Amino acid sequence: MKNGLIVLFVIFRAWTLAEAQTVNQINTETEAGTDGSGNDFISQYVFFDHNVQGKAVGLSALGRYTNVQDSVHRGEFGLGPNFHFKKGFLNTYLGGTTDQRLMLAVVGSFSLPGGLSFVGISDPKVPIVNFLNGTRQTTTWYRKVWVGKGSFWFRWEDLHVIRFGEAFSRIGGEVRIHPAKVVELYGNPFFDSISGKVGFQVGVRIKLL
Repeated sequence: MKNGLIVLFVIFRAWTLAEAQTVNQINTETEAGTDGSGNDFISQYVFFDHNVQGKAVGLSALGRYTNVQDSVHRGEFGLGPNFHFKKGFLNTYLGGTTDQRLMLAVVGSFSLPGGLSFVGISDPKVPIVNFLNGTRQTTTWYRKVWVGKGSFWFRWEDLHVIRFGEAFSRIGGEVRIHPAKVVELYGNPFFDSISGKVGFQVGVRIKLL
């Protein structure tokens, strides 16, 4: 797994150095919260997007660390092509995780009527069989959707565990404020229809480049 991630990074770095008239972006997101059942969680994302002026196809990479109390401690890395359209974009990521899963993620954003925007994430993770001990982890499918504009957004996120059903399904609103041009703070109260609990999460998104 480690060697595979190194190869992906070398390919990504070679591409970015070879291009001229590039547009690079680095964005981070830090999020922390509780699910209302005593389980606290925190995630740290770093997104890197590399595009060439006048071209519709570029390259994206992401890194993420996730810590969910007493259950998940995982690092992730992936990269893949991104595609830009007149009213949106689509980023794809192929990579792996530190707990031996294959990641196949897609992030898309599109304009909707009425000045609204849609942002969606689809992130299935497929376990890699451990031939040393014969164990195998579960396959998961994480999904997240935002619809809104300005400071107020509808937000839904769901984690489906194949063969076991939904781990959580959270519905709520996200309120965003911008204390600086490159900084976005947000809060997201939600109701989890699986546990029947109310939770809350807060975060900050920063554009570094």
